[in-house]
Amino acid sequence: MAKDYEILKKHYGEKFAQFCRANFPTILQKGDGVLADIIMSLFDPNRDLIEDIICFERQNEFKEYVYSKFFKTYIKKENEQKKLQQPSPQELMRAKGYTLYKCDTPEQVNAFKKYWAKNETLCTFNNVAGRLARCHIFFAVKDGAENLDREAFKTPRRQDEYGTSVISLQFAKEHYNSLSIKNRYNHSVENPDATFSNNLENICPGLTDSFIQHYGYNLKDITGSFELPLYTKDTEGKMYRYNLESDGIYYCPNNVIIKDGVASRLDPTRYVLIENYILDYKDKTISLAHNTQEKEDSFVQTLQNIENIQINKNKDGKTIKITQTDGNIAYLQIDKGNRLIEYSNHAIKSVGHKFLSECVHITKFDIPNMETCGDQFLMSAAPPEINLPKLKKCGNSFLKHLQGELIDINLPNLEKCGNDFLRNNISLKQLSLPKLKECGTGFLYFNENINHIYLPNLAKCGVCFMRENTGLIKIDLPNLEYCGGAFLVGNQLITEVNLPKLKECGDNCLYSNLELTSLHLPNLEIAGEDFLRRNTALKTLSLPKLNSKYYKNVLMTHPNKKNLLNNCKPKKENLVKKIMDYFVEPW
Repeated sequence: MAKDYEILKKHYGEKFAQFCRANFPTILQKGDGVLADIIMSLFDPNRDLIEDIICFERQNEFKEYVYSKFFKTYIKKENEQKKLQQPSPQELMRAKGYTLYKCDTPEQVNAFKKYWAKNETLCTFNNVAGRLARCHIFFAVKDGAENLDREAFKTPRRQDEYGTSVISLQFAKEHYNSLSIKNRYNHSVENPDATFSNNLENICPGLTDSFIQHYGYNLKDITGSFELPLYTKDTEGKMYRYNLESDGIYYCPNNVIIKDGVASRLDPTRYVLIENYILDYKDKTISLAHNTQEKEDSFVQTLQNIENIQINKNKDGKTIKITQTDGNIAYLQIDKGNRLIEYSNHAIKSVGHKFLSECVHITKFDIPNMETCGDQFLMSAAPPEINLPKLKKCGNSFLKHLQGELIDINLPNLEKCGNDFLRNNISLKQLSLPKLKECGTGFLYFNENINHIYLPNLAKCGVCFMRENTGLIKIDLPNLEYCGGAFLVGNQLITEVNLPKLKECGDNCLYSNLELTSLHLPNLEIAGEDFLRRNTALKTLSLPKLNSKYYKNVLMTHPNKKNLLNNCKPKKENLVKKIMDYFVEPW
């Protein structure tokens, strides 16, 4: 028992060792080292393991998992019995409403790309030939999958109707054919590459044996019932906590990289793996672990010509000071799991595309002299502390995130931003953009906690501006002249709208704002289709400059549109009659 305790304490921490001592008395009676051997065969050393098990409430499942390994290894020997002829995988899945397809060519794989939404495309489609060389690929399409609307699932769950309506089963071409079941949501849900816990039995009982018998895949040794978020298994069934998953490759603490189920470990005396970057002490370089054209990252480009790398340990992990030959200095703070949590660089004035675009753990970011950045800048991070006081122009997908902790952001010199600026930052409450003049599509789309916004210099905005900001109450855009379609759609709490200079708006503008009672647009001349549709609370309306040919686009579904239009100011001769002539719907 003492040996087990000391081994587990060393590799997984004292709290984990105490948990094991209390919960596995039967195994401990078997002799010193047995429990430790089982745990280390199942989990790579990781001091966060017990916290993750408790956080995700997997204590009972963990105990069952360890005991099942114990009984299989030390108590029972599996007796191979002659099995009756199994139905084919196609037959079994057909009974569950799926049509199963095996794909042997890139053309066959790409035929299923149509089922994935634009921003959730499966990584498989990025390099199909390479994936086919490494994996046996199947797709399963459930009856009626083509009729499901992604927009209808605003709070996606991995195993909901949409997520599992089209799945991809991918078996690695290794000694053990480790399985990954891909989800239709891709990265919008937790562990999308472990749908149905990567267990065929969760789809249909008997499916595992069916694949073994009909395709000869070696699955029995890697089939397991235990799953833990943020963990993945290698081909031997060993579980690793990962910091980042990208294109099916998992980047883990302890310098471990897992590709197609095969785990490799970088030499810790020379390298440190930070997210998906490799810092090389000897050659004084930092590079992407898997560098391809698609994986361009301007972060790496800003850290060339390194003269010295200095690493100091601290209570949170390590501080890395990188000095370049021109005297520029960058600071990286990594935690104990080698995740990048802080970055500072005062020399940078401009960066290209995908700067740290896949890093998700950054909490503090300081580049005070940067004026421009390319697409996908910090796209996955949204750190709560960010300092970019000189930024003037940013590309697409700037800080586009789903679950960041960014609450307040001030960009005092930003004049122009690309598409999807700060989209999906659900914690964001305050922002200051005093010089912003133009923004692209999807500006602040799906932000739930902003209740007031003031952009004094904004003159032009793209499609879906602040769409579905469900907490928005007041908006003030005193210089806005043009807005694209779907402007302020679905902001159901908004009551104040100030757009004194607005001249033109696209289709579906101000659609479905159920609390808006009054609207005055003194300079609006052009309105797209379905303007003010479903603004059922609207009582006063002023559109003095609206061109008569756009009357037909106004208030198509208002329950009291006749009275509303009668009171529309200023009144013009026959105005109501002209507008009524365009309406097809009966009163």
